[in-house]
Amino acid sequence: HYAPATIMTIYQDSKDDIWVGSYFDGMARLDKSKNSFSNIKKLLNENREPITRITEIVEDYQDNLWISTLGFGLYRYNLGTGEIYNYSGRSNPAHPNDATNTIHNSWINCLWVSADGNIYIGTTDGVSKYDISSKTFNSLNQFFPILNSKIIHTIYEDSGGTLWIGSSDGLFSISTDKSEIIHYETTHGLPSNVICSIEEDDEQNLWI
Repeated sequence: HYAPATIMTIYQDSKDDIWVGSYFDGMARLDKSKNSFSNIKKLLNENREPITRITEIVEDYQDNLWISTLGFGLYRYNLGTGEIYNYSGRSNPAHPNDATNTIHNSWINCLWVSADGNIYIGTTDGVSKYDISSKTFNSLNQFFPILNSKIIHTIYEDSGGTLWIGSSDGLFSISTDKSEIIHYETTHGLPSNVICSIEEDDEQNLWI
């Protein structure tokens, strides 16, 4: 049975299928009936070579998996049709002539689907957002220059709508109206400035 090595992410989709992203073996789906993995061989780069380094898998509200990679941008995989499209940081199919409307960095560590359905993309140089309605990309760095050159490890939206960003240089919170950003460091009580994961409990406490 195929089993990916060096697991980076595990995701259970709305159909209860299990997807695994790995550092060396790309993405695979667990067939529960056979207790075996099948590799997604259609996940290819622009040279038609298999993508190996998968960092995160999430699902939007339109039956698409969004798959982040190291160096090859973002992939959209439709669960119904099996169609795959790559947003490589060089082109956006919805706006092919708009050179500015791309992912600003193809090295992606994490993804988050917000309550309004948009995709937040944490890269090795700040954060991008994919607007699911207009099918456009925007870099949050242009609104919040403090995010420039920050390696983003995790993104989380709490129950109140505040967006939290964990980076190599502390924790950031962006207000619900996206007008203000606050930077937290060890001087504010964090044990480390390297933030790897964020979760909220039932009492609205954040665990970092």
